[in-house]
This record gives sequence, structure tokens and C-alpha cells, in this order.
Amino acid sequence: APKTRINFTELVEVMMSKLVKSCYNILLLGAPGVGKGTYGKLLAADINARIMESGALCREASKTHPHIANIVKSGGLLGDEEIFQMVADYLHSNHYSEDKQSVLFDGFPRTRNQAKKLHESTLGKEYPLNLAVHFNLPHHILKDKLLGRRICSNNTCKQNYNICDINDKENGIIMPPMKPKKKDGFCDKCGSELIVREDDTESIIEHRLNVFYEMNDPLVDFYKSQGILIDYDIKKGVDDYPDILNRIENCLLQN
Repeated sequence: APKTRINFTELVEVMMSKLVKSCYNILLLGAPGVGKGTYGKLLAADINARIMESGALCREASKTHPHIANIVKSGGLLGDEEIFQMVADYLHSNHYSEDKQSVLFDGFPRTRNQAKKLHESTLGKEYPLNLAVHFNLPHHILKDKLLGRRICSNNTCKQNYNICDINDKENGIIMPPMKPKKKDGFCDKCGSELIVREDDTESIIEHRLNVFYEMNDPLVDFYKSQGILIDYDIKKGVDDYPDILNRIENCLLQN
């Protein structure tokens, strides 16, 4: 029988997510350390999306604004008006074109007030949220993950790693460490030394998590009332991603 020739372009299209051909705005919700950043990068690659990470915007702004630097170092949060304007400026400067890509919102909206303001604003009409994905992990695991977090010291790389080995049989949560494969303590991508983020200390982590819990329930309720919320309990870390993508695809493509 004659061999069937495989068209590489067709093969790539089959392997990519069905969401690539459409434009969606997806909010990633979850406590610090839950894995939003990792899932966001994987999802962005699979659906051809860009990531709007409010934490990264704040850290960048802190380099030139001392009051923002003080807030970031203490584990606090910027006021609603300030963060809203920062997000609006970013979206308009990076995404405002006729050929828009999907956008992943990571870290904003963070409160119910921010969610309502976005929903009712012109910005919310330009970037209407199609889905909110809420990732869940127990408190003690979140703390361990945050304390084990390491990032590349190269500002142009910023690759993430984690040295924490989670084996919580009681809750069925097994998450192996995400260490460098080439050389311990050094980035696989660029070879730079790995460092601990300055806001990843035990006291600041505890404070950040408590602040998150106070704000998160009303925010989750808001998006649940909008009918766009997915709740997802993390069990295997990055190995949960294929199932997460499948859930997102099923939810968006059936609408």
C-alpha cells in the first residue's frame, strides 16, 4: 500500500488547541503559589494568547516608583484605581489592534470591586471575560510551594522553578519538584543563577495568603453569578494541565 505523506502544517494545526482560531479573554484565579503562572504560560502557547500579569506590572513599576516598591516588598496590594489604570495602559499599548490575540488575565481583577469596575467599564467592553478558572490548593501546600519557588536571576529570562516536593497522600496531591535538569541552582535556559524572590519570605507569604483569602471568596461568587466560573482542584501540579486545557476547551467551545 502506498505511504500517506504527512503534511507538517496540518499536523501542527491538529496538535494545537481548537481555541487558537478564536479570541478569548480568560481570567486565572487562585492563591499565590497555586501555579497560575505555570498554567498561564502553557495555555498561552497552546491557544496563542498573551498574558497580562498584574504582579509583573507592579514589580516593573516598583523600579521607578518608590511607593509601589514599598507596597510590593511588604506583600501589600495597590489601590483599585492605580492598578486599574496600570492594567488599562498595558492592554492598550500591547494588545490594541485589529488583529487581537486571546488574553490571559493573571492577578487582575483581584477584588469584587475591581471585577465590577472592569465589567462596567469601557475596558471591560473591549476585553470582556469569557471564562474565569479558579485553581485550588490547601493552605499548607501553598506555603511550601511558595517557600520552594526559585526564579532565574537573568531579567530577560525569569524562568520559574520549584524545589518543593509535595507528597500529600491524605488529600491525594502529588507534585514532584520542578528543579533545573542541567545543573542544580542554575537556569536550564540561560545558565544564570537561581534566586528567591524578595517577597517569598515566610512572614510575607502568610500575610499575602491571608489577604488573598479575604478577597477571593467574593470575587469567586461574582464570577459564579456571571456563569463563567470553573473550579479546579489541583492534584498533580503541571501534570494536571492537559485536563485543565480540556475543561477550558469544552466550556468555551460549547457556548
